[in-house]
Amino acid sequence: MWNYSLIMRAMSCICNKYYDDEDERSSDIDDDRNNSKQRYYTSTDYKDYVIEQTIIDNMFPGAKFVVSIPLNEMNNVVSDLKQIIVKQTFDCYCYAGIPTRSQVDNDERRISSGDDGRVVPKWFPIHCRDNEKMTNKHIIQELIRQDMSLLCNHCFLEGFVKSPNGGECQFELALGS
Repeated sequence: MWNYSLIMRAMSCICNKYYDDEDERSSDIDDDRNNSKQRYYTSTDYKDYVIEQTIIDNMFPGAKFVVSIPLNEMNNVVSDLKQIIVKQTFDCYCYAGIPTRSQVDNDERRISSGDDGRVVPKWFPIHCRDNEKMTNKHIIQELIRQDMSLLCNHCFLEGFVKSPNGGECQFELALGS
């Protein structure tokens, strides 16, 4: 079976520009179309990226999303609390037209909807022991254990942000595509 993370990363890399014949440093290249500078990465940058992502993939086997938090940020403390809630919302354009649970019974991509037809968020309680900290790594491991999956184009987990209306203990996923 293909590793979901590697497939998504490969697709991302195909869309980006990496040249093996460049020198060993990144360079800024003028873009005549809009008078701006674009950054092109060398093969060294790409190789470092692949090594780091391979380490991250090995840290989180079985993830149904791509972990895009840099390796050096895995042990960053997200909260000093011992219990938080991670809220997964379904308000991006990817979920427009996906059948809700009330419409389809045997679809893996089904999602629950409320009485008003709007998609209901999923909630993931995250706990850590007294000797643990609420780090990016710990939260990701708990989300994997609880079988969280990202079933849209926004499958790159880039971090966690405090919910604007959720108080101190509620966080949302920062996702990218």
